[in-house]
Amino acid sequence: AALALTPRPVDDPDLDGAHAVALWRTLSERLDTDALWLRSPDMQGPLNTAGLVLDQEELWIAMLTEPERVHAFLEQVCDLLIHYARYLREATGNRLCGNIWPYTFLPADRGVSLTEDMMPLMSAALYKEFGLPYLRRIGEALGGLQIHCCGAWGHHAATLAEANLSLRAVEYHHPFTTVDQLACLPDNVVRIPYITLDRQDVQNDGPQFDNALAYYRHLLATTPPETRFWFALGNATPASRAFAQEVAVL
Repeated sequence: AALALTPRPVDDPDLDGAHAVALWRTLSERLDTDALWLRSPDMQGPLNTAGLVLDQEELWIAMLTEPERVHAFLEQVCDLLIHYARYLREATGNRLCGNIWPYTFLPADRGVSLTEDMMPLMSAALYKEFGLPYLRRIGEALGGLQIHCCGAWGHHAATLAEANLSLRAVEYHHPFTTVDQLACLPDNVVRIPYITLDRQDVQNDGPQFDNALAYYRHLLATTPPETRFWFALGNATPASRAFAQEVAVL
């Protein structure tokens, strides 16, 4: 049944993508500017999108019982995501700077941000077979990948490092995934750290942090100097501004 579905056109005015573009055009006209950027609606990865169409448990079972059909469906999902991203780029003249989530700015000529929250729920072998081929296709088509994942996905780091994905950046949430687990990624892959302060007891053998800035300072003090970080500080506060000045000096 999923294979028989025909997606609605990506420029359908009733869908979020076209609605966002229409709002962007209206505001650009009213402000009389060609310098306005669009942050796109949420961009889910191939497996996340497939899991929104199919029941996730049925999808995982089918990976074992009908892998050819799963691959055929993921090919269709991948085609749609590439078409959708290209539509947003073309409709805005490349004035696209990432998605409403995550909180980072990724110009369209650097690639596309995707949420891959199915990773923690899959083994490295299963994700290598059903996740990586479609990430690679999207990265090749759109110029690179920034991957967001909230959960415990460190067991995939080695697979991602070996996959030739045009990987620009990865987001991770300490303590579910740690910076040490990502050490195998190439140095040019930017780490975008977050921390879940009220779940630090998940990892009992490391230091505890009172706030995100304390964790970021720890990262700067304990990781190799070639490690690249992108700190998403959220709303500006005196503390976050002071931290930004510290990083600028470094």
